[in-house]
Amino acid sequence: MRRWSMFRKQWQLFVFLAPGILCYLVFNYLPLAGIIVAFQDYSIFKGFLGSPFVGLKWFGVMLHDARFLQVVTYTLEMSVVKLLVSFPAPIVLALLLNEVRVRVFKRTVQTLSYLPHFLSWVVVAIILYRVFDPTDGVAIPILGLFGFDGTTVLRDSRYFIPLVAGSEVWKEVGFNSIFYLAALTTIDPTLYQVAAVDGARRFRQLLHITLPGIMPTAVMLLILSVGGIVNANFDQVYNLQNPLIALDTDVINTYIFKKGIQEGYYSFSTAFGLAQGVVSFILIYLTNRVSRRLAGTSIY
Repeated sequence: MRRWSMFRKQWQLFVFLAPGILCYLVFNYLPLAGIIVAFQDYSIFKGFLGSPFVGLKWFGVMLHDARFLQVVTYTLEMSVVKLLVSFPAPIVLALLLNEVRVRVFKRTVQTLSYLPHFLSWVVVAIILYRVFDPTDGVAIPILGLFGFDGTTVLRDSRYFIPLVAGSEVWKEVGFNSIFYLAALTTIDPTLYQVAAVDGARRFRQLLHITLPGIMPTAVMLLILSVGGIVNANFDQVYNLQNPLIALDTDVINTYIFKKGIQEGYYSFSTAFGLAQGVVSFILIYLTNRVSRRLAGTSIY
């Protein structure tokens, strides 16, 4: 009865929410019915009902696949490097912007740092390929000044993870800093005044007021980031790959795409994707429990 009463009082809000909820159900939950393909010897000609049920066969095939260990290891390596580099970057940017007192300069920096977020990874990949072009890329002579052969950046798989991590920071650092800037506005200004009266300098205030104030936000974003460790950004990786390094730089998502869409192994790719989703859920669940126990902060 209480819920019905709340609905009657705020029905206009629920009407506004309805299209978004409907889209979420159609595009995120309805496709989950396709999970059945992971337990079938699926054929597009026989369909879901006509394809034979084979149980866990494709999960066994996945574990014995020649490239399984390579793809999983490379995905974890890339995701850990990206997490170590891209997670603290927006925190640092938000703290630096918070110290800026010239409003025009602060807004200019914020705007310039936000803009790359609205570019697709296709556009970002094109920019990077122009910057590191072996013939006339603008970065080649600059890297040459430091004794580095920049012409190999796009042709050597050893540089792919740094390229991915660097482009991730450049594209998302400004947008992700919004969350921490919003968290900084919730800190009571009188805490800084009291700390200044007690003789605490800016660095002390940062350690004992600012960082604890944004810690709940940082913990929540960290929990969500840990869940994505086995789910490397497909758009980013696929668009930055090229035929010279594609075989050595495949992550789970690109491998699933190539096996499922390009080669037609639908059951295999579905089983791999389902296993990936289960692992992501487990990581989020465990990280959330640890955070709730140690820091008292969690997403649920």
